[in-house]
Amino acid sequence: MKTIQEQNREFIIMANNPEAKTYEEALDMELDKGCIVQTEFPFTTRLCFRTQPFKELGNLWKEEGGFWVSLRGEKDIDKNIIPCSKIIGKPLTLNRVLIAFKNNEDIHYYTSNDIFYIALVNQDPDDQIEWDLTKETLEEQSEEVQEAIFELLK
Repeated sequence: MKTIQEQNREFIIMANNPEAKTYEEALDMELDKGCIVQTEFPFTTRLCFRTQPFKELGNLWKEEGGFWVSLRGEKDIDKNIIPCSKIIGKPLTLNRVLIAFKNNEDIHYYTSNDIFYIALVNQDPDDQIEWDLTKETLEEQSEEVQEAIFELLK
């Protein structure tokens, strides 16, 4: 069973990559500056991806046996290749969450001080979502905010 955070991530990433037919394809499209990846090691020298990441830095990547390998810090072509074991995706910032809501006319937004409010039209003000603008990503928001976002997305 996927957690609320995993379901939120999947829905938001799919909404931000509308041309993707599958979640795996959407994750491949996330490979760009700012994308979070998981490796088997806590350090990186040369990363290995299924598709070419960071296309604007094309001169720092080369294809080897069907994978794209980082040339950054390359000293020995046969050593220090760290495979990207999992693509996490770009951070779930407020703008990416709002893109996921863009086709829902029942949701409206407003801001006051350091809080960005997300609510359904005619919703009780006590039930609106209060996104703390001092925290950049959905994962940093309270559990209540994450659950409320999940409810609006499903």
